[in-house]
Amino acid sequence: DGLWKDPQTGRTVVPKAHSHIPAFALLIKVLDKWRAEHGGAMPQSSADKDAFKNLFDELQLSPIQDEENFVEAKQLARHAYAPFEVSSEVRS
Repeated sequence: DGLWKDPQTGRTVVPKAHSHIPAFALLIKVLDKWRAEHGGAMPQSSADKDAFKNLFDELQLSPIQDEENFVEAKQLARHAYAPFEVSSEVRS
């Protein structure tokens, strides 16, 4: 529905505050939602990754889906599901 509730107060986040949620926080929120709906799995296929990115659009309040923080979070989405491995040089 695009409206968020503050987890500590239970109050709905107003549109002005909504536009100031950091992109990284949005990415974590969308990732949590995705994993809850997919048994803890990360997006794997191209279709999954597209569906994951579409979750950002669903949470925006703006009907034209141009909120800067959401656009930025959507651009960062690949970092949420890209494999990460510590190089052997660092592990040694």
